[in-house]
Amino acid sequence: MKLRYKISWLTLASIIMYTLFVFIIQTAFIGPAFDRVEVETARRDMERTINSLKMEQQHIAITARDYGQWDETVEYVLTVNRNYIKSNMVPETFINAKLAFIAIYTTDGTPRYSSRLDKNGRIVSWLGMQKGSLLQHLQDHGEEMNNVTGIIFTDMGYCLVASSPVIMADGSGPVRGSFITGRIIDEKLAMKLQSVAGIPVSFGSAPDSRPVQKINNTAQNLNTAGITLQKGKDVIYAETVLNTIDGAKPFFIRSATDISTTNAGRRLIYLFLLAGLVFGTGFSFLSGQVLQKMVSLPLDSLAYQAERINLASESGTALQPLISRGDEIGSLAASFSSMHERLYSSHEEIRKMNETLEEKVNERTAALRSANDKLKFMARVMESTSEGVVITDLNADIIQTNDAFCKMSGYKPEELLGQNPRIMKSDRHGPEFYSEMWHLLTTTGQWAGEIWDRRKKGDVYPKWLSINTIYDEKGAPVNYVGISSDISRIKQAEEQLHQLAYYDPLTGLPNRTLFHDRLSQAMGRSNRYRHRIGLLYLDLDRFKDINETLGHAAGDDLLIEVAHRIKGRVRESDTVCRLGGDEFTVILDYIGSNDNVRVIAENILEGLNRPFTLMDREVYANASIGIAIFPEDDNSTEGLLRKADSAMYMAKDAGRGTYRFASVEAEQKSRARIEIEGNMRRALDHREFSLFYQPQVALDETSEGCRMELIGAEALLRWTVNGKPVSPESFIHVAEETGIIIPLGRWILDEACRNAALWEKQGHKL
Repeated sequence: MKLRYKISWLTLASIIMYTLFVFIIQTAFIGPAFDRVEVETARRDMERTINSLKMEQQHIAITARDYGQWDETVEYVLTVNRNYIKSNMVPETFINAKLAFIAIYTTDGTPRYSSRLDKNGRIVSWLGMQKGSLLQHLQDHGEEMNNVTGIIFTDMGYCLVASSPVIMADGSGPVRGSFITGRIIDEKLAMKLQSVAGIPVSFGSAPDSRPVQKINNTAQNLNTAGITLQKGKDVIYAETVLNTIDGAKPFFIRSATDISTTNAGRRLIYLFLLAGLVFGTGFSFLSGQVLQKMVSLPLDSLAYQAERINLASESGTALQPLISRGDEIGSLAASFSSMHERLYSSHEEIRKMNETLEEKVNERTAALRSANDKLKFMARVMESTSEGVVITDLNADIIQTNDAFCKMSGYKPEELLGQNPRIMKSDRHGPEFYSEMWHLLTTTGQWAGEIWDRRKKGDVYPKWLSINTIYDEKGAPVNYVGISSDISRIKQAEEQLHQLAYYDPLTGLPNRTLFHDRLSQAMGRSNRYRHRIGLLYLDLDRFKDINETLGHAAGDDLLIEVAHRIKGRVRESDTVCRLGGDEFTVILDYIGSNDNVRVIAENILEGLNRPFTLMDREVYANASIGIAIFPEDDNSTEGLLRKADSAMYMAKDAGRGTYRFASVEAEQKSRARIEIEGNMRRALDHREFSLFYQPQVALDETSEGCRMELIGAEALLRWTVNGKPVSPESFIHVAEETGIIIPLGRWILDEACRNAALWEKQGHKL
């Protein structure tokens, strides 16, 4: 075989071996690395989706607990007072709490109230829960299973549902039933969870029939049947089944994680392999042609000349005539013959040395070419990844980074090389944080966690950082590599969920949930440092009149302005909360004497006494304040709130627009008021009220004397309990405040008109 063919085949074989080597590296190391990244990303996406669904469960669970642990709900279960439904179960209740249905059941499963919101925003009756799995579950397991949250399947589809026991607000008394709230898992909820997770999410239906490759099936501690990952063309589908409360019809979730970037990386690798093969074949063919033109033809001509001289010398007569000529040709022939004899002896030695040297040069060239191509490939992989990558030496000085990290940090590559990553320190972590990080990195070779860094412009951002140690062939550490991704959007979503869970959306003040937490913390500090705290309970006077005359929009504007004025009249260390409706609370920390509390209460009343501008009109709306002191009045959050509430009603009885401290008298009056309210509702249901009539007489003077004529009668309401009359002074104002005056007024009008018609039939026309 000619030399040019040998060199061409050797070149082609080297390129094929290199391509095979790169393919093995991709199959054994790079491909599995891509798979691990994709699988972990898909699993994290599914976990974020499940956690978002759990937060929605907690939201409706809080709503169920707020209504279930309410005295008025207990009273409604006992008396079935329709005013409770008219006042609380309105479309706005369903819409604001994002509920699809609300149900109230007794402990024996009797429905007191069960309704849902239809597509037109109207409340319609719905008994889907009467035969539903949750109610049966509660009846089978007793009262200890009454606090239940989860997923059920109803005739409306899959629903998030929460159940709370119906008990008194202070936790006293037996369980009267179950307060159940639910929300349909519809497109709106799917879009919300999809925006939080940042990926497409589908619920409830089985996965489609597209061909997918099953990755793995791993059970997670998420109250699910496990997460199954299946790989499609450009996405990984993460699928899981959430167990419903009764386990009858599990709830299916499917998320789609985009893996087009890693697929592009794989395609780039295979394209690089194909290009290597094509390039190797072309290079071999071209090298053969070049060798043919530049080497083979000159060598053939030289061999031909040498062959002629050799033949002449071997014959013993070929060069002899030339040598015997005695001229320059003979001298050249003699010199060539002498040179040929001298070179021939050294030719063998040189040939042997050349063979050894050529072998070593070829091996070294192939090794250098392979290493160079490997470095180029790794550089392309590093630049193509969307995560920020930083490589440092053992002193943590940066020696290499990629474009993604530069975009994330705001620094240019030349500004980072040779620098320590501490130049991006955010000062949000203490020395112990970094000590623990380096301890794990040096002992285990890796560290991963959330960390806050500072960009070049100065703004601080959160990121997820994974650091791994790189070892040499002997197992000694040589470098550190860090891979990071910006998680600012995830943190913003968490903050928005926290804001919705703990703050009033109208006024921005802490809501009832956060109020109890703040009050518990203040009590803990009071017990620790031996100081007193105060609780102010505010209720706007005649707020209902403003809502009815100016509308709910004006009422909302009033509540916002009231919250602003209250915050402007207390200290920065105090906490202002809105419990709901027109009820506000103020937690006063480190109050000293009661005189300090009086000053703050008077300042608040003075601020609220100024006119409010609503709908281009000046409106006056003051408040009544009840004050309770910890630990003198009570040592529990519910007890202290109850004492302040009782004191607030004392302030209302005192003429409104004032304040009162908690006292035994205030609590007794509050209990008496609650007792009167309950007795009135029962009396109205059992028709225990009666009417007495005060005659109205017209006097007419005639020639015969003064004549009296009965022209009318005034209907007077009377109430007798256990044979003893109850003064209207003690129950009329309670009826007005609680709304009982409306059905009571209807009964009075019906009864008076009925008696008037009867009297007219008897001939007594009034």
